[in-house]
Amino acid sequence: MFTPPLGGFMTVPAFWSSYLSYVIYFFGGAVAQRNDWMSNIKNMSRVAIYLSAIVSIAAFCPVFIFFIEDMASWPFALLGFGILWKGLLCMSVSLAVTVCFMDYGNRKYKYLTPFFSKAMYTAYIIQFAFPMIIGGWSVVKIFDATGNIEYIDGASPYDVDGASPYISNDNLIFVGWLLCCVITLVIVWPLSYAIRSIPGFSQVL
Repeated sequence: MFTPPLGGFMTVPAFWSSYLSYVIYFFGGAVAQRNDWMSNIKNMSRVAIYLSAIVSIAAFCPVFIFFIEDMASWPFALLGFGILWKGLLCMSVSLAVTVCFMDYGNRKYKYLTPFFSKAMYTAYIIQFAFPMIIGGWSVVKIFDATGNIEYIDGASPYDVDGASPYISNDNLIFVGWLLCCVITLVIVWPLSYAIRSIPGFSQVL
């Protein structure tokens, strides 16, 4: 809660404001698995869960809208990112999404469910390592070849060699995002499933 919200580490965005929660949530997930907490969630009040998510979103939105330029400074980093976003919002929305799919999407599809369920944790781990980078790089190269990319010096804190590529045609922004997603997903899911299939890897992934 007391660290700047921006700044990546080993391709993990906003790492310094998230690493403590990563450790806590990973440990909490292990405890939840061993004590079968997911079964206990089935008995929790849906009204209370969904209401907590709505209240958290309602509390975070004004802070995000009116103080977005101050979010990296004290005390907004603590209030906005630390308490509201990383704390209440993430927990309540995650719980709401979990029970929603538990109630309305708890079914198995013959080939899809085993494939994606086994590969999802590995996909989460490696997505920023290079699949998403390849997706973004491919979109830039495609749009650059068609004259739809411009390079702006010092426009982003993540500039490489002092310049960042931007899509110059606003009509192609959604297309570029969609193309990046498709390329990334085509790479990350089969690769994740293959990695997890390596003998011994299924014990940790």
